[in-house]
Order: sequence, then structure tokens, then C-alpha cells
Amino acid sequence: MKAILTPCRLKGKIDAPPSKSMAHRFLIGAALSGEKCTLTGVDYSEDILATIDCLRALGAEVICENDTVTVDAPNFMKSESPVLDCRESGSTLRFFIPLCLCMDKDVTLRGSTRLFERPLDVYEKLSADNGFKFEKAPDSVTLRGNLKSGKYKISGGISSQFISGMIFALVYIGEDSVIQIIPPFESRSYINLTISALKSFGADVEFTDEYTIAISPATPHSFSGKIEGDYSNAAFLDVFNCIGSDVAVGNLNPESLQGDKV
Repeated sequence: MKAILTPCRLKGKIDAPPSKSMAHRFLIGAALSGEKCTLTGVDYSEDILATIDCLRALGAEVICENDTVTVDAPNFMKSESPVLDCRESGSTLRFFIPLCLCMDKDVTLRGSTRLFERPLDVYEKLSADNGFKFEKAPDSVTLRGNLKSGKYKISGGISSQFISGMIFALVYIGEDSVIQIIPPFESRSYINLTISALKSFGADVEFTDEYTIAISPATPHSFSGKIEGDYSNAAFLDVFNCIGSDVAVGNLNPESLQGDKV
């Protein structure tokens, strides 16, 4: 087979794909609100489907129709002996482990063996320090804990997913807590995304200084909105304008906290 490629200049408008990072955070925030929330502009990647599956396993009702997801979660975190399928999503696994450690019941998170080759040492140490159950298998981990509010120290040199996971759990607990980041802090932009998303649902989470995150009691509420476009994926479209094309890229939030916006 022969393929003929003809050079041309492109002209037109195209929307950037929705941000997977923001979709994870808004879906979890919707469940934490305990109310009915509607999110549009959702792209059903395998990772996002994993997060949706895990929300359902923990008791949230999640309805997907076209690019719209409705989360109704008065029973979130009330499932008995839940099993969460994280597929191959590292974000899903690391976001949900601290929430599962709040339930004071056996919870199993499973996924591919490749997923469980990724480090979970931060949560293993947290569990060991508090006497929680943390039993790993090649394709799963089974937990039991009763995580409390308080002050937690986490290295800033690890994946921001661990820090975000702790923020989700402490927001769920709903009492005064502090996360102290041990410098260097390498992924601040992703933590800003987590805090921004949770504030949409009424959470009270703030940086009080460069390395300190304070979580305070707050009344959660419903939020409905559209998942913003992804700046890193937009770059592949916008680069056509560097070689003589005229491509307008839409669905981007000019006030976005995505680190790739630069």
C-alpha cells in the first residue's frame, strides 16, 4: 500500500480534549459533597472509568450519558466490604487508598499487576505507624483503618497523587487537619488543581504558607459544571500555528491552574 501525503496549511477551530486530571478530581469532589452534581465534558478514558467504578463501589450513584456524568452520593462511603477496581490507573489507586482507610472496614483495591508494581510506600508507612491493615498481593491491596484528623508530614519529592489522596480523605473526615510538605515540593500545580476542584464543592482547603496545607470543617454542597480542556493535549493542536496554519483551540480556561498552561 502506498500513502500520498500532500502538504497543506490548516485553518479552523477545534476544542482541546477535557483534562483527565480535572475529571478525576471533580468526580471525587462530587461524591464527597454527598449531593447530586452534574459534570459535563467528561471523556471516558480507562482511567476515568476506573474512578467512576470506584465511586460506585463505595456507594455513589453515577449515571453516564454522552459526555455528562451525574453523581448522586448520599450513600458514599457506606458500602459493606467494597472491592474497588482501579484497572491500570495510578491516580485512582492513590486517590482512593486514604479514603478507604477512613472506613474502619475491610476494603480491597485491585488492578493490573503493572499497577501494583508502582510504589505505595507512603501509605504503607502511614498504615504501619497507625496500626492499620495493609496487605499487598501482586494485583491488589486489602486495607482496614480508621484514619483520623491531625497533622501529617509528607515528602514533597514524591508523586503529588499521595498528597491529593490525603487531602480527599481529610476533607471527608471534616475536622481541622494539617498536611506539612517536606521540601523540595515538586508538583505544586497538581495540588492546586485538587484544592481548586474541592473548593467548588464547598471544601475549606488552603495553603497557609509555601509548605503547609490546612483543612478546616466546612459544609459541602452540590456543584455542576464543565470539565476544562487539557493544556498539554492542546499543545499538539496549537503547534500547527508555528508552521503557518491558523488553528483556534477552544475549551481552554485562561485562568486554569494546570501547570502545563505555561
